[in-house]
Amino acid sequence: MALISDKLNGQLDDIIGKCFAINRMLDRGMSLLKVRWKLIHTSNTMHPKVAHAYPAEKFADGISDYQAERGNETIYPATPIGNKEYNTPLDFFIDYYNENIELENMIKDAIDESVEEGDNTTTKFLNDLLMRLSPYTALSQDLIDLFGKCDNDAFKMQILDFEIDDYINV
Repeated sequence: MALISDKLNGQLDDIIGKCFAINRMLDRGMSLLKVRWKLIHTSNTMHPKVAHAYPAEKFADGISDYQAERGNETIYPATPIGNKEYNTPLDFFIDYYNENIELENMIKDAIDESVEEGDNTTTKFLNDLLMRLSPYTALSQDLIDLFGKCDNDAFKMQILDFEIDDYINV
């Protein structure tokens, strides 16, 4: 017997889909950072710490596990192709920030639905999920600030690339 309503479970499926889409977007960005912009350390640092978090236990897999615990199945939405073009690293980081804001809004909408339905367990789960996402949204904002100060200057970006460990601490 499923303990999460079909409507709310569908929202959880959509959130999972968004997590996988963010992972795909980040994987594409890691390739561009490394190959096109030669920000190798940034790519190598962000890939496991940031990109891999979204489909894993912290986000998508954790949601799927929660659904199973509540007797609900997970339906995984299709993941978009990872071929988006960016002119600069800053453009990529702005897109990453916007994706995090969209994910936050999806979680907030699901929280509203869980509250309306009186599903206190799912409300608590989603509030915890939103708090786990918060450092990633903050990081995306920090990356915009940091790379924005580089003014697309390759030398400044190489210096930042060398020091990026000081900023990526999720």
